[in-house]
Amino acid sequence: MDNEENKPFNYDLVVPKGGKIDGLIFENDYVNIPMTLFYSIEVELDTFEIDNEVIDTSLILDFISFDINDLKELENRAFDFPIYPEKNYIDASVYILWTHHPVSVSKLTFGKVENGYISVTIDYNIEYLHSNVQDSVVRTLSTTLKLDKLSIYSEILEPTEDNFASAIKLMSNFYNIEGLETPRINCNEFDVKNIVFDIKQ
Repeated sequence: MDNEENKPFNYDLVVPKGGKIDGLIFENDYVNIPMTLFYSIEVELDTFEIDNEVIDTSLILDFISFDINDLKELENRAFDFPIYPEKNYIDASVYILWTHHPVSVSKLTFGKVENGYISVTIDYNIEYLHSNVQDSVVRTLSTTLKLDKLSIYSEILEPTEDNFASAIKLMSNFYNIEGLETPRINCNEFDVKNIVFDIKQ
């Protein structure tokens, strides 16, 4: 690791191999976040090696705010974003060598929607915390995202079948529900249950 501390991060290692875009209706009164449909993007990266360690990771972008009623409205549009700590920045990171490294995302540019997928170009910079050598050069990566699913935070609505009708009504306040499958209960890898809607293909 000592040798790596005086080297800048090698961006040639960042090779996207696809990803997905999801949405979550979320709120947090403690930090004054009103009920909002936030979007997240996960870009899987090709496996690479640093310091003799094999890295299998993804670029994660959370709490993205789009003024849309349907993910298909992203088609052929570009969105500029402020950088932390400015309001409405994208909370993004990449996990490398047991550390979450902050990622600044300044722009998302979307292409066409085809067969349930949308192309995207991300303007970004990684603050690689294992190195003393940093730069602010903006890089770009391009990939294709699956239009995946929309969820409701379990503290807003308990994930039970009895609440499916309420879930449909709530989601309709934020999204065109005609583009969604019927609700179901999903359990993610952290054993957190939510009511979710899969996006129709």
